[in-house]
Amino acid sequence: MLKKKITEAFEPLATLFFPPHCAYCKTRLEAGMDFCTDCEALIERIKAPRCESCSQPYDCATGEFTCPNCRGEAFYFECAVAVVRSRSVIRDLIHRIKYGKEIWRLYEAGKLKPDTELTGKIALDTRVADVAAVLEEVNLALKAEAARQLFLAGEAPY
Repeated sequence: MLKKKITEAFEPLATLFFPPHCAYCKTRLEAGMDFCTDCEALIERIKAPRCESCSQPYDCATGEFTCPNCRGEAFYFECAVAVVRSRSVIRDLIHRIKYGKEIWRLYEAGKLKPDTELTGKIALDTRVADVAAVLEEVNLALKAEAARQLFLAGEAPY
């Protein structure tokens, strides 16, 4: 009972930072979901049989095996485990994460051109965050939401 009340109290805060939208197309979702049904259908999950070193799936293989790309190679890890193929939705999300900030900074500086070569490297922002100001904004948003809920319930706070 107490856990449920605590969860309900913090749900607006959680959705403020982690809104329930599809990670790819931004369609509104129920809490706890990462992708909408349409985008989820485009994600290709890797299942056995797959290479024991790189997780590359191979339909014609049986049992444990190492693919031709990994056979004879000396890696500094035991294996890489991928659960999805880097195609369509997943590849686009990786590119958004890898190049998104670089593209935005080039755009802001007026240096983004169609032939601009992207490196995936950007200087990290080392400024100290004003946590007190962020928490103040969160508290104001929570109060505004509480007032809105009262208004919708016909119990206007003023």
